[in-house]
Amino acid sequence: ELNPTPWTNYPTPATTYDPQQNDPSSTNPSGIWGELNPTPWTNYPTPATTYDPQQNDPSSTNPSGIWGWFSNNKVLATVVEKAKTGLETVITTVDPQMKQYIQPGHEINIVVTSAKDVKLTPVRDAFTHVFGRVTTQGIGVQSNVAPQPVGFEAGFKGAQQRIENLRRQNVVRSDQCVVSIENFIAELVPDMYFDLGYVLLSDPLNSIELHLFTQAIPVPIEYVYQARDRTPADYPLKWSGYMVTIGEILHSQLPLVNPEDWHEMMSGTSRRDIIYATCKSLAYMYKQRLNRQQ
Repeated sequence: ELNPTPWTNYPTPATTYDPQQNDPSSTNPSGIWGELNPTPWTNYPTPATTYDPQQNDPSSTNPSGIWGWFSNNKVLATVVEKAKTGLETVITTVDPQMKQYIQPGHEINIVVTSAKDVKLTPVRDAFTHVFGRVTTQGIGVQSNVAPQPVGFEAGFKGAQQRIENLRRQNVVRSDQCVVSIENFIAELVPDMYFDLGYVLLSDPLNSIELHLFTQAIPVPIEYVYQARDRTPADYPLKWSGYMVTIGEILHSQLPLVNPEDWHEMMSGTSRRDIIYATCKSLAYMYKQRLNRQQ
């Protein structure tokens, strides 16, 4: 009763196979393949490509395309020209062992009495900013004052003696323009010491001598006392300052501090930037003096 008619008694529908209808590669398929692929991919046209040698040739007299854009872009041409001029403008020689005269022939020729980057680079950048075309050379030379000068007189003596020793050694011409920088500390306010840089420019050829000071950076008095206590009583240069510098004192307590440039930790401004600001004024004043003599 539940299965009155066996499954095998149901008639099986007839199936007819059409090879063209079921062949996906047929040129005129029908059925499911015709619906999925109404138009063969091979029937799509291929776009034609034409090569224009003049359009793609950067040496063409009338280029177009990407090369034409480069050649006709005035902003890009200006940037390239300025970069080229900048490379030709700044000529820097850093060699403390150089024993030859600096050859004339450039607009401004400056010698710095130090081969250290912290002094040479800001002088070069400042004079380049003002004059545009500058040749700079750094030559390391010592002064006859203590490593840590104390007082304005010691700062002046240190900067002046570096220039005198440089000329005495016949490393530069006697009329060469020289810039010298000597950092020193001074008690500007009772029990308050500051670090300053004495900046001296000497140009015997044009009879120009300029004196400037860098920004004053406060120095904690305990560091000054430590430098004083570590200087022997019979130290020959004690008249001019201490045997140990403030930077060395700081470096001994804070190894990460650069003894040559501890100013940034104290004031937020690096020693290089401090010297640059003063030397930019120095270069401007020097240019004004030169213009008056013309």
